[in-house]
Amino acid sequence: MQELYRGTHWPPHAQVSLLDVEDPDYPLWPTGGMAALLNPKAVVIATAHPIDEKPVEVVVYSAPAQPDGVPLLATAIEVGNKGLSLGDTETEYMHIDWPSGRTQILVYRNSGASALPVDIIYVAFVLDYDFI
Repeated sequence: MQELYRGTHWPPHAQVSLLDVEDPDYPLWPTGGMAALLNPKAVVIATAHPIDEKPVEVVVYSAPAQPDGVPLLATAIEVGNKGLSLGDTETEYMHIDWPSGRTQILVYRNSGASALPVDIIYVAFVLDYDFI
């Protein structure tokens, strides 16, 4: 397991994103009640809001990995030639060098709490996860 990034943040709009640098088409939330938004080049996870004074720990691993927490979702996105951007609607926390092509992603959240976005204070992305 290789840890590519670890940081603690107060996402201003209560969401953490992992998206293709070349095509940062940030998905829009039609309502506020979803735990995640997906499009072909982005994954956005709803988290606790900073007004609740709950920081969010964000970790990115390359597979194979066994992060803390429980699985939230599995998906895949297309990555262009410039890698991935990890951040929120206003800030890039980290540019992640990643090969172009289809990247499988497994997302984990903190255990011991509900899966409601207001309770998510830990998000781990595992890149290139093998679904078998």
